[in-house]
Amino acid sequence: MTKNEVIQAIKDEIRMNGFQPEMDERFSPMPFLKGESDLYIAVSIRERLDFANCDFEKKVAAYTVDVKASVRKMGGNPTPEELLDAADQIRRGAELARNLQGMDLAYTEEA
Repeated sequence: MTKNEVIQAIKDEIRMNGFQPEMDERFSPMPFLKGESDLYIAVSIRERLDFANCDFEKKVAAYTVDVKASVRKMGGNPTPEELLDAADQIRRGAELARNLQGMDLAYTEEA
């Protein structure tokens, strides 16, 4: 896959799980969940240089995509509706992370 194909696959999966993708090259070359600060789930999508699959002689870099998820802290005295909303977001975020991890996303770039 190309980097753009990987990014599009991630954006599509984010949308399929009920979230909105956002891009900010200053933060990360990979998409992230729009409005992360007001979500109950954090999904980290990062590219990682895969040294074992790089071809330095041909100037080809190989990358894999790492996906991790965690629950954000919920404080205060939430209402039952807020708790149900949090549970729904957490379930969808966990499914998103599982789906992205199962895709084994990787790409190469030539210099």
